[in-house]
Amino acid sequence: MTSIPQTQAAWTATARGPPSRVLQVNQDYPVPTPTKSGDVLVKIHAAALNPAGWKVMTIVPSFVWERPYIPEVDFSGVVVDANESQFSNGDQVVGLISAAVQRNTHQGALSQYVSLPASQLVPKPSNQPFSAAAGIPTAGQTALQALRLAGFDVLRYQREHNEGTTPKTIFVNGGSTSVGIYTIQIAKSMGLRVVASASGRNEAFVRGLGADEFKDYTTEPLHVYLTRNPPTPPFSLVLDAAALIDPSLYRHSGGFLDKSGMFISVGPWPFGRGWKAGLVGTMKYLWAVLQPGWAGGVKRSWKMINVTNRQADLQKLCDMIEAGTIRPVTDSTSPEVPT
Repeated sequence: MTSIPQTQAAWTATARGPPSRVLQVNQDYPVPTPTKSGDVLVKIHAAALNPAGWKVMTIVPSFVWERPYIPEVDFSGVVVDANESQFSNGDQVVGLISAAVQRNTHQGALSQYVSLPASQLVPKPSNQPFSAAAGIPTAGQTALQALRLAGFDVLRYQREHNEGTTPKTIFVNGGSTSVGIYTIQIAKSMGLRVVASASGRNEAFVRGLGADEFKDYTTEPLHVYLTRNPPTPPFSLVLDAAALIDPSLYRHSGGFLDKSGMFISVGPWPFGRGWKAGLVGTMKYLWAVLQPGWAGGVKRSWKMINVTNRQADLQKLCDMIEAGTIRPVTDSTSPEVPT
């Protein structure tokens, strides 16, 4: 067995606030020990940063999420104590630390070791480095589960571009975001037609993921363009992967989203322009999505996707990556922990 130290280096969030103010490096943080049957100890090689981690650190009060704790949940690494699980020491894995584990144990991915149930791990795709694999769990499962929520389950869905069949079309707002990147690729693997938006500088990148059409959202408001140029047939799904707080895209979706279709948001983020503007924006958004149709509301289904870590979903994503059907994208990398 690999020698396991008693302490490790880890980033810890010591209070509620922005990372620049509340993150500290602890060089003597205890290394956890798997105590429950089915738990394993993993030496982390790479961790991914997600918007959810920043949101928890910044806005969730300490009586809800006790500090100090180690932030972030996505990681890749090597099993160093398999603890009689289905894994073996030396296995390369990808995992997502559940909210329950993080809250109860204060563990996170911005550390050198983590102990967690084996059910939250799958083998790492052999064709990907640790840095790329670490970014799979949250973004990939959000995309996969959003498509499933709209009726497109990659585990069961049959490709629709058979002879004589018109493929359904979806719209992805934020095609260059982490969720958008996976959504485009997974949708194309199922034979769906994809229209995606991003800034013009990302057009080649988004088209390279498989998008059939591209719209630069900086040239005019998306709802204006889509209302003026409605697709035929209408979109079966509009996925807002950009976390818009402006409800205009949903308010006007009756002009371009099928009556049986669905508008799905990854969760509007209102606080980029200050708390007062954020509160007003939140109230406007909630009114737009909750107002019933008989009272003048939008007669289209609206849902917010809350990702759930499912081993079968994570395994499917890794299988698709292993087969070359989809690929993870890494924006940038940084050293794991400064000394």
